[in-house]
Amino acid sequence: YYYQMVPRLTAVLQTAMAAGSLGLLLPGSHYLGRFQDRLIWIMILECGYTYCCINIKGLELQETSCHTAEARRVDEVFEDAFEQEYTRVYSETND
Repeated sequence: YYYQMVPRLTAVLQTAMAAGSLGLLLPGSHYLGRFQDRLIWIMILECGYTYCCINIKGLELQETSCHTAEARRVDEVFEDAFEQEYTRVYSETND
């Protein structure tokens, strides 16, 4: 599953990196991605002026109770982050 996903994910990451959507790309930076019930771990290995070398890892495909708990916690963190961002943006536009 992850193997088939990597080419498209790589293209999307290239676009996001070029647009600055991922912030400052530094070696050692980590990103967590989620698509449906799959989590991926992205690590920046090396970056230069015209390139960025990344490592993409996926969780095992064998679903366990640990994965369910991890996914639930990730959902909570994402939800909190987006709520805080929405509140900040909303309050800035209404000041």
